[in-house]
Amino acid sequence: MKYVLDRVRLTNYKVFEDHTISLNNGLNIFSGPNGYGKTSFFDAVEFLITGTMRRIKENDAIDGKRAFATNFLARNPKKDVIIRGEFVSDNQTEGSNFTVVKCIRQGTSKKQNNPKNLEDITTTYILNSFDASLESGEQYNRHPNEKLCNLLGENSQSRYQTIYYIEQEDRLNFFKYKERERVYNLEFLFGINEEIQRLHEIKNAVSKLAKISKAISSYREVLEQQLTPSHQSANTLAVDYLKLLSVEKKWDAKDVIITTIDERDTILSELATLKAFRENLDSYMIDVQNQKITQLLNDELSLKYYVYNGLIGLDKNAYTVWSTSYSFLTTQLSLIESKELLQIDFLTLGDYVESSEDIELVSKIKKIETSTSQTQNSLVELMRLREELKVAYRKSINDELSICPFCGQDWVTTELLNEKFDKRKTELTNKMQLSSKELIVLKEQLMQRIENVYLPLINTNLQSIKENSIFSFYREKERQIHEAATSVSAQLKELGIEFVFTGIDNSKLLKDNCALLAEKIKLAKQDLPDSYYGAKNKYKFEQVFNSSFANEAEARILSLASINKKVEYIKYRFVICQEEKREQLNTIKETEAFISTKLDAQISQYMQAYDESIAEYREQIIAAIEIPFFIYSSRILQSYPEGRDFYRHGVVLQTNKASKLSAGIDSIRFVAPGKDHDILYTMSSGQLSGVLLSFTLALYKTFSDTKLNTLFIDDPVQSMDELNIISFVELLKSEFSGIQLIISTHEESFAQYAHYKYQKTKISTQVIHLNEQVKV
Repeated sequence: MKYVLDRVRLTNYKVFEDHTISLNNGLNIFSGPNGYGKTSFFDAVEFLITGTMRRIKENDAIDGKRAFATNFLARNPKKDVIIRGEFVSDNQTEGSNFTVVKCIRQGTSKKQNNPKNLEDITTTYILNSFDASLESGEQYNRHPNEKLCNLLGENSQSRYQTIYYIEQEDRLNFFKYKERERVYNLEFLFGINEEIQRLHEIKNAVSKLAKISKAISSYREVLEQQLTPSHQSANTLAVDYLKLLSVEKKWDAKDVIITTIDERDTILSELATLKAFRENLDSYMIDVQNQKITQLLNDELSLKYYVYNGLIGLDKNAYTVWSTSYSFLTTQLSLIESKELLQIDFLTLGDYVESSEDIELVSKIKKIETSTSQTQNSLVELMRLREELKVAYRKSINDELSICPFCGQDWVTTELLNEKFDKRKTELTNKMQLSSKELIVLKEQLMQRIENVYLPLINTNLQSIKENSIFSFYREKERQIHEAATSVSAQLKELGIEFVFTGIDNSKLLKDNCALLAEKIKLAKQDLPDSYYGAKNKYKFEQVFNSSFANEAEARILSLASINKKVEYIKYRFVICQEEKREQLNTIKETEAFISTKLDAQISQYMQAYDESIAEYREQIIAAIEIPFFIYSSRILQSYPEGRDFYRHGVVLQTNKASKLSAGIDSIRFVAPGKDHDILYTMSSGQLSGVLLSFTLALYKTFSDTKLNTLFIDDPVQSMDELNIISFVELLKSEFSGIQLIISTHEESFAQYAHYKYQKTKISTQVIHLNEQVKV
């Protein structure tokens, strides 16, 4: 059973608003200028059969990430795009016909409108009849490949571009490839690209296997170098595991891996160091204390501050009295220097000198200042009331009132009222002036008293206080002294040193106490033998302690017996690891043998067989098409309409192998009989177009093994001369009369000639002028 395309309805698709194109079983030629939908029709049919538009999908100029406001296929972006094609069988059995519908709904997102996403936004329907509703058919969100393969044939979709659709520009590229490159492009023309890819994968697998084999061999060599002779590890008794330290050490783990003798010896050396440290632990702790004593003695400033703090502590009350007096006197001196005379504490200064008269003088000054301030405020208030009264008086005149709204007195005229205000202002001003003069006199009197009596008194007492150097220094450095004393006190306690301070009479006792403290600290040092220092330098005891123990208690818990047991355990683990590596080595050798003797040979044989099969298939393809290709090219390129000597004008497929040992062809050359140059360099563009048609028609004739009985040819006669066109039509009419042909062309003369020739042989034919049917 064979199918042909009977009708195509294009709704809101590109230039088509809603147009149905009916096709016959013979020749259908779309003729007309560009822009009226010929190529769009071919795209629509390709979309129906294969679910894609290859020239859109494979166009690298389209950015697949870009968003678009509308769908590129929609004539009206607010409506759905619907493409409907009816396939009719040749046996006219009821229910054998079917219709494929592609529907692109409007309202998709901007990113989905990208041409690269066409397949994702399309819904496919398969209906029983052309006019049936979409809801009555089978719906698919993706292109139904399996379903259409069952209906139109297994290769109808995979070989559509190769066999059923002749596109001049796309096919012509094949002839432009180099002779060697044409071989590799057969995988596209003959649909063996998947097999070629699989062969590449096999070759990659062989390459990876070689790398794996090399890596295994390298690992085997490493293992052989790491293994000791078997007799060295024999008869070793099992040793129980014992964790030695609280800190984490790789060699202290239960399942420690020891790969080489060097690793084992390194661990044993570390254990020997740990053992030497434990044997000298008492001496090490004394050494640590001696180092602390030396560090403390070198910090002379901290020791001096400690002594200062201790001496102050002997008579804290005396220092408190001294500090209080010092603070008070310095505060009073500061007030004098800043001329804040009324803030001076004359009452407390009375402890140093008689100050009752000065206290009364200060009181009098404060009263006068208070009175002057009040007078000034009264004067300001008077002036404010005067202004308010003026406003109120003007209002009373307007209201024909003569009584003052504030005091209730009839002033008769404004002059009388102003005279009263001026008199009061003068009185207040005079009072303020008298108070100011008196205030100046009193302050001068107070200042003289301060300069003559209090200032010398304060300076004398401050000088006396500062003569106590210990108190003065302690006050200046109190924070630093306290911090240093706290630190030294803690260190002395840790070293077990007690020190008692004596006296605070003079600075000599400070030096004496410092000397006594230093001597007592020196006495805390203990002597150690020279042998200890030799071991310390050799084994780096400080580093061992810091890396192995959190404190002295942990170090003392460790026993020499446990260290000896760990040594035996490390030796035991080395033997176990050696045995495991020996087993690994045996397994690796077996793997190497398997790869070299079996796997490598099998994969190589498989690759060679696959390579030969592909090469043989290519040769079969070429052998199958070379005769019809030669005949078709002869008929299209013949010099005379009667066809005399046509065999002289055919094109031969000439193939070469890379070498005698090669499994397949190395290059393809298209040559004329008796010639050795490729036709790409000897024929015109019109002749090459004829050869192209011959080649693709030969492919169709030889390999069209599906139920689709239709051949699509896009603009076949461009650049061809009239004689070749006549030959092409004769070839179609004689060799492809039983095939539905759908052809597009710009040449109206070709369309009318082919239509005429087909009518003469009574084969159904029609010329379709889309420019007369479609409103653009």
